[in-house]
Amino acid sequence: MARRWRETTHGYAILALFLLCVSSNTVLGQTQQTLDYMGENLEIRYDVIDNTVDTWKTYDAQISLTNKGLEPIEKGDWAIYFCHIRLIEPENLPYPIGLAYKTAGMEIYHIKGCLFKLQPDAGFKTLSGGQRLDIKFRGQYWTIAVTDIMPNWYVASLNPSLSPRVIQSTSGESLNFVGPLDSAAKWKRYNYEDLKDYYDPYTPEKRYKLNDISNLGKSPLEVIPKPVELMVDSSVMLDLGSGDWMLFADPKFINETWSLTDSLPLTVVDSEPGPQQKVVILREGNVQVDGLGSSTEAYSIAISDSNKNVEIQSASAPGIFYGIQTLLSLITPDNKLPKIAVKDAPRYAFRGMHVDVARNFRTKEDILKLLKVMALYKLNKFHFHLSDDEGWRLEIPGLEELTSVGSKRCHDVTEKTCVVSQLGSLPNGEGLGSGYYTVNDYKEILHFANDRHIEVIPEVDSPGHLHAAIIAMKARSANLKEKGEPDSIADQYLLSEPNDTSTYLSVQYFDDNALNPCQESSYRFVEHVVSALIDMHRDIQPLKWFHYGGDEVPDGIWINSTICRNYFPSVNATGASIKEHLMELFLKKVSNITEKLGVGLAAWEDGLLGEKGIPFNRFELENSQIYSNAWQNVWEWGGARRAYDLANAGYKVVMSQVTHLYFDHPQEPDPLERGYYWGPRFTDTRKTFGFMPDNLFANVDYERSGKPLTEEEFCKDITQCVHLEKPENIIGIQGQLWSETMRTGEQFDFNVYPRLLALAERAWHKASWEDITNKVEREKQRKKDWERFANLLGYKELPRLDKMGVSYYLPCPGAKYNGSTLQANVAFSGLTVQISDDSAKTWADLSTDAKSDAKPKVMLRTKSSSGRTSRHINISRPVVASEGSTSPISIITLAALLLLSVCRIREFLGQTQQTLDYIGENLEIRYDVIDNTVDTWKTYDAQILLTNKGLEAIEKGDWAIYFCHIRLIEPENLPYPDGLAYKTAGIEIYHIKGCLFKLQPDDGFKTLSGGQRHDIKFKGQYWTVAVTDVMPNWYVASSNSSLSPRVIQSTSGESLNFVSPLDSSVKWKRYYYEDLKDYYDPYTPEKRYKLNDISNLGKSPMEVIPKPVEMTVDSNAMLDLGSGDWMLYAEPRFINETWSLTDSLPLTVVDSDPGPQQKAIILREGNVQVDGLGSSTEAYSIAISDSNKNVEIQSASAPGIFYGIQTLLSLITPDNKLPKIAVKDAPRYAFRGMYVDVARNFRTKEDILKLLKVMALYKLNKFHFHLSDDEGWRLEIPGLEELTSVGSKRCHDVTEKTCVVSQLGSLPNGVGLGSGYFTVDDYKEILRFANDRHIEVIPEVDTPGHSHAAIIAMKARSANLKEKGQPDSVADQYLLSEPNDTSTYLSVQYFDDNALNPCQESSYRFVEHVVSALIDMHRDIQPLKWFHYGGDEVPDGIWINSTICRNYFPSVNATSAGIKEHLMELFLKKVSNITETLGVGLAAWEDGLLGEKGIPFNRTELESDQIYSNAWQNVWEWGTARRAYDLANAGYKVVMSQVTHLYFDHPQEPDPLERGYYWGPRFTDTRKTFGFMPDNLFANVDYERSGKPLTEEEFCKDITQCVPLEKLENIIGIQGQLWSETMRTGEQFEFNVYPRLLALAERAWHKASWEDITNKVEREKQRKKDWERFSNLLGYKELPRLDKIGVSYYLPCPGAKYNGNTLQANVAFPGLTVQFSDDSGKTWADLNTDGESDAKPKAMLRTRSSNGRTSRHINISRPVVASGGSTSSISIITLTALLLLSVRYIESFF
Repeated sequence: MARRWRETTHGYAILALFLLCVSSNTVLGQTQQTLDYMGENLEIRYDVIDNTVDTWKTYDAQISLTNKGLEPIEKGDWAIYFCHIRLIEPENLPYPIGLAYKTAGMEIYHIKGCLFKLQPDAGFKTLSGGQRLDIKFRGQYWTIAVTDIMPNWYVASLNPSLSPRVIQSTSGESLNFVGPLDSAAKWKRYNYEDLKDYYDPYTPEKRYKLNDISNLGKSPLEVIPKPVELMVDSSVMLDLGSGDWMLFADPKFINETWSLTDSLPLTVVDSEPGPQQKVVILREGNVQVDGLGSSTEAYSIAISDSNKNVEIQSASAPGIFYGIQTLLSLITPDNKLPKIAVKDAPRYAFRGMHVDVARNFRTKEDILKLLKVMALYKLNKFHFHLSDDEGWRLEIPGLEELTSVGSKRCHDVTEKTCVVSQLGSLPNGEGLGSGYYTVNDYKEILHFANDRHIEVIPEVDSPGHLHAAIIAMKARSANLKEKGEPDSIADQYLLSEPNDTSTYLSVQYFDDNALNPCQESSYRFVEHVVSALIDMHRDIQPLKWFHYGGDEVPDGIWINSTICRNYFPSVNATGASIKEHLMELFLKKVSNITEKLGVGLAAWEDGLLGEKGIPFNRFELENSQIYSNAWQNVWEWGGARRAYDLANAGYKVVMSQVTHLYFDHPQEPDPLERGYYWGPRFTDTRKTFGFMPDNLFANVDYERSGKPLTEEEFCKDITQCVHLEKPENIIGIQGQLWSETMRTGEQFDFNVYPRLLALAERAWHKASWEDITNKVEREKQRKKDWERFANLLGYKELPRLDKMGVSYYLPCPGAKYNGSTLQANVAFSGLTVQISDDSAKTWADLSTDAKSDAKPKVMLRTKSSSGRTSRHINISRPVVASEGSTSPISIITLAALLLLSVCRIREFLGQTQQTLDYIGENLEIRYDVIDNTVDTWKTYDAQILLTNKGLEAIEKGDWAIYFCHIRLIEPENLPYPDGLAYKTAGIEIYHIKGCLFKLQPDDGFKTLSGGQRHDIKFKGQYWTVAVTDVMPNWYVASSNSSLSPRVIQSTSGESLNFVSPLDSSVKWKRYYYEDLKDYYDPYTPEKRYKLNDISNLGKSPMEVIPKPVEMTVDSNAMLDLGSGDWMLYAEPRFINETWSLTDSLPLTVVDSDPGPQQKAIILREGNVQVDGLGSSTEAYSIAISDSNKNVEIQSASAPGIFYGIQTLLSLITPDNKLPKIAVKDAPRYAFRGMYVDVARNFRTKEDILKLLKVMALYKLNKFHFHLSDDEGWRLEIPGLEELTSVGSKRCHDVTEKTCVVSQLGSLPNGVGLGSGYFTVDDYKEILRFANDRHIEVIPEVDTPGHSHAAIIAMKARSANLKEKGQPDSVADQYLLSEPNDTSTYLSVQYFDDNALNPCQESSYRFVEHVVSALIDMHRDIQPLKWFHYGGDEVPDGIWINSTICRNYFPSVNATSAGIKEHLMELFLKKVSNITETLGVGLAAWEDGLLGEKGIPFNRTELESDQIYSNAWQNVWEWGTARRAYDLANAGYKVVMSQVTHLYFDHPQEPDPLERGYYWGPRFTDTRKTFGFMPDNLFANVDYERSGKPLTEEEFCKDITQCVPLEKLENIIGIQGQLWSETMRTGEQFEFNVYPRLLALAERAWHKASWEDITNKVEREKQRKKDWERFSNLLGYKELPRLDKIGVSYYLPCPGAKYNGNTLQANVAFPGLTVQFSDDSGKTWADLNTDGESDAKPKAMLRTRSSNGRTSRHINISRPVVASGGSTSSISIITLTALLLLSVRYIESFF
């Protein structure tokens, strides 16, 4: 009976657990599942029906919603959000309670700006699988361009705990959910009697006719912009690349030498060489240029009669710089310079480019690249539009919400945390809708611009266009009030008046985008921002201009403002007069502020004009300098005269006219061209080139409709064409780029270039044809000049841009048939036209611009020198009737084809591309681990499930699924070059390369109909116990290379939600059998609570990381270093260290020692002795005088001073108070390093700079930069371009002729962080940044193994050169592989071709070239001390069949291992010789210095004076831990880099949801790194890899394991490692690095006293006590510091337990907040430190940082107690199940 009761109870327990799972899904899951389902399965289609239906006021369109999945979409709490740049149903606005589309059961709402939402109403009918819902509507005006429709529509719920989901059918940049605009009603804006749209998309024939210039066959020997005087004698060529030319600069111009030495091998000399020496001279002297007066920017270039002196002369540094640009432009690719004579000066002093980074953010790299190109073409003003309604983009100290709220776009309709999503930005706050420049970013941009003589003019648009700032200041006010601050403080910078009920709608549909000009807080804000800008510019480029914007202030503004009533011009003032009056008030006040601060004022034209276009009185404004951008000149609108009105009124004017200078407009009148077109329908490069800024009305050409308009017709109305009375006030010309439609760097480049070059031409050079009054003759001469310019562009300048990585616009070719001959041309002669007559399967260059035997139907495209191509066009030959006349049918056919010829490829690709598209969108992948423990440790069982979620069938065909799998698949059957069949699925598996596999249908593949599933069960090598082992971005591709691969959307991105939960022990354990058990389970909340076994001290200790040797702190005496009256004095040697103090504190730098009674920080030179650490040059001391007025930092070296500053800054409170301290400190190790792999996944320059910044804070001083590996090469090496053009890129090219084949979840199209590299300039910038912080950069090029990317790149180089006719001796000069080597092997990462050949000279030529290039890059910044050659993981079986290597084999019968060891040593010796010859030390991973049996190679046989090794491989039971000491004892320097404690790519908990590989220990947390004892390696023995405990005594029983360290002095330091295989984003990178890096810094700098305690119990007791100090310091102080820097460090989940009804929780780093939710995550509250006494029996917990980031959630349930107080059987079982579930994300319940 008892037995039956127990069985029944267990049955109830299982049933209870089942019901629990079901109910939790019901509570949490359904709504989130709804959003997930809709995101994946809802197909959106947007169709324009007719633009011409209602004059010009509205157009008809339709949104179609199709459920492509199998589940129904029900009415519910969801809505679809999307950006629509035209008002929807404008005649019904406003509609705050929605507007119903009754037949669809949907309502439309306008949210804000361009954001609308569609939500189901009571009449919504269930949308079943396969059903479609059409919503027809009216939009304002028209939509005639595909890019008018924004991507990334998303579905969201009113429940804020649910995550919005992007609707995948609208995701990304393809915009293929927009129906084609393929008829006149769709591509014309209007078409009625009084107003016609005259534009049609160009046909090939039309374009052919427009390209009406000659192809000169080569570039003219000229320059852009054209010099005033230029003579070229190309019969005399000077070889400036010979290496024997010098460079001498007059002292004034020494800073200009870099722009020559970066491009030419010149030796800079201090004294002027004689006339017979080959020298380029930069000479100071006035240059007079006829007609241009004495411009300070004028320059001349002259070459001596001996052809040995090249002299560039100018009165100014900018002039010298421009002369250098002209010289470099005339140098041939092989560095030859023709004999030239130049005299030149600019037309205008203001030559500008404007870039809007507010609508869509541009990365710092994009801005630096733009500045670089601007400098090449002598543009000198950068107008930086930093704010607008949609975003604020610059950090302003003291107004943090401007960036924490205003720079971010996300789904928050309250806008309390961000600007609500706009312009297709993502709802999760990621992407380039969000972003900002830190103060340091901005200063870096300033430095970069200043070096190139470009002035940065920042703009903060006001009083309108200020929505982002307004909501940010509201958030600031709310935050401060929440903290108890009074209104006077909280509202100090408020921009809006709460009581203002004025209603208006701005041009971009905001109803709250203008600040209030009547409240003082608005001006306080302006002054604060301008002052902050002045501070940033100071010492770099003093701020000359502040651009206040002033444009497009909406009507209806301020009329109901209670504050403004006192300022109204009269009681009965109209809305227009109120606006004019208050605009003038605002202008005057801003003028006063800027004049007071010593800054000139700039504005858009409307910021200086009243309502009727009359300029405000210039003489009532305080500023001595004011300029305006005159922009609005749509001819028929009557605003063109404003430019001259402003100039005549005394304002300076920069010509910025929309008709010719707005680069955000399309470049053809075609629906597929990107850009807005509110001004002209298009603006191409030729139009910009033809602009005549000195004669504005001579530019009159067309109305907006395309109707021709002449100057005479325009000027009939004499009020239009006012006379320019003050031409001296026209000071320049500027191009504009507004960024609404530009979401990527490529799109940005595409719109800017090459129009920017035409702008530069007009800004610098006035063409002679501009002054010709006869229009026919003027046009004739302008065309002739365009022919010169266009050939110069195509043959010379565009290839220059290609080399800089600029993705400029490629125009489609023009074409026509002449009989059977196809003729083609292109706008920029020199670009290549390509032809395909087989539907794009193959392409050939059209070498003579004609093809005599062309097929009757072909495709054409334009190709750049770098291989980029334009859109395709299609053209068909007319069918001619027998009489020679064109038959009627052919005319009709031709007309139809011309409509199709708008540059589309789809018509020719058809079904197969559709197949890939369909599979990409509709194939649902699921990856399941079935059992890791099934086959000891060798293999595991898994399955891949393929489900067709669409309605169409997936047939057998020419397609395959490619994916990265980090475990070999079916390892026991390898190799399988012909595939391995899964017969039941009709699928074959192939191993491609590295981790890339493919699944392809075979003859047995059965059609996969809608809703059907194929299961593929397989064996993988070893195990998979972490979700991040499975890589994302699986893709489908065809063997037809003309078809584009498609990412399978179910695997796209970083969620990895296609991987099933690893939620049982057979899934989270690696093995489990008698002899080998995996002891690890995911932590339960209770386990974690127990592990967090330290006290929460309640505040941060008054200490520093890393801990100083000696420090006393008296917090009773606090010095106010923020008071503004402290000085900073540095002895001359330390003047370069002052920046790190002045960047943080308001100190005045003084030249002389202020004396003991002055408040001063003094940086003093002097030796510092620290007990036990000798006389380290890095030692420092900090002392404060008795008077508390002198703070003295002393050291013998600049690094020591820098470290003292970091300690001081670390001890300063948030309000800049410093306790009285005394410090003496020195480092434990001279080598304190951090290693980062950027090869597996690329890291941006910003990520690297941020890392260096944090390293410097914590006194780490070596940056080991892993720049190459199998998966990528990441550094530009001049002379070996293929390393980056091929080796830095990952894409779908299984031949690897153009890129490394996709690896590690990289995208197949070559974008994303699987691809990328650092240019020479990037690398130098990193070097400078590091050097300023005393961090040495140690570059690594991993060889001879791990070289796959370099090997294929050098193969590509060889093939390219041979294709150009070069002999093998030249082509193979740097070849790394031997074609005849048939050795077969597989590397650790499954490459079969990843080791260079050490027996051929070309390999060493390559190494020497790379090291020499690195030396050149480091020169003058940070001379290269070390080259790290890698040397690790060279595979077995290597080189055994190499014909070249046979002569080097140690013996005829040598074993594979013997050959490998011998050739490894040969390679090491040769590389050692190279580096020693070049004066550089050598470094390697330990295995690069060891033979096969682990015996170090003989140190004395290596040439290098200095060699160090990273000792890394110490998995205890593998017997290799001793290598560190073996190498040190053998005479090598050793850096401790052990995997067990110092590999930060390993997970931080033994949990399937933690990121990282785990081949070493199962995890490494911060506490483990903190506890490492580098001086006593074997004392660190703790666990085997399995988790089985292991003691030092057990380990050292084998005396061969624990060798003694005989040469302690050879252990020189410690280094943390970060390999990047699983880190594809910056957040993931930081998540794994921090805060472990801080524990590394602690151990590298400070030796803890507990490290020397031999009694283990006592040692552990003291270590725990020290960890308590350190972890409280982390949580309360250091992690908030990282928050402010923007570091996304790892947040550990909290530990938790129930104590009766009280829920108690803790966290690894006290000071972090634990939050709990008892309503399934709907609301969260901070948990009291004492716990929650009345906690519900089920709760969710998470950890929160100071800036609001949160950890994963955990779930915990209170045990159910039986009546006798004991826990019942059912509760135990249920509890056990729940504990297993409690380590999951909340998604486990979804």
